[in-house]
Amino acid sequence: FPRQAPFVFVDRWDDLAVALRNFGAGNLTRLGIALDAVQTYRDDLEAYLRSSIIDKVHRAQTTAVRSACETASLEPATRRAQLRAEVDYYGAPDWYDAFVDQPSFPTGG
Repeated sequence: FPRQAPFVFVDRWDDLAVALRNFGAGNLTRLGIALDAVQTYRDDLEAYLRSSIIDKVHRAQTTAVRSACETASLEPATRRAQLRAEVDYYGAPDWYDAFVDQPSFPTGG
């Protein structure tokens, strides 16, 4: 964000009272001006974040995803045969042991 925050920053707790007095805490007119600056900063920061982050997220969510993959339509008989094969494979009590490690696809079994 391109603006410096009009906040009170201290490195030590003992410095807080002086920092608040310098901020305007002892003078209602100066305090009002300082608090108005804080509110303006907050509003500007919120607008900045909304335009730079939230809008990018929204654009990313509404942008069509491109892929080289295509969905292949299966004939009903082919889909039923695939489903039967899946049931046979995953229905076996030791289906998770059926995979054998290979150098091209390690950690599978």
